[in-house]
Amino acid sequence: MNINDLDEFFTFMMSKYDQALETDRERALSRIVRLQEELGELAEQTFCKIGVGRKEKIDSYTQDALEKEFGDVFISLMAFAKVLKIKPDEAIAKTLDKVADRCGYENKHHWKLEK
Repeated sequence: MNINDLDEFFTFMMSKYDQALETDRERALSRIVRLQEELGELAEQTFCKIGVGRKEKIDSYTQDALEKEFGDVFISLMAFAKVLKIKPDEAIAKTLDKVADRCGYENKHHWKLEK
């Protein structure tokens, strides 16, 4: 899997899910709400993993469920980036540069993601 594969998938997915949304504003609002929802579900699974929360939720926790919620957040974030016309690979590289500078990491030539 590479960034181009993901971009093709998100273009297809959004053509199906965003048909009723007419403006970029509506699409952005829809995607940020979806991202927030998925982050909440990831947080809930994380709390279960570390033993925080209701006993029945903690008892039903699985690593698989946590990984699926993580994937849902990633997919929601990628779809949101597409609505905002952000190129994820470029955004990630910029952030990695910023963090590397802060930490004094100098081997930054590896940031280019496969296209």
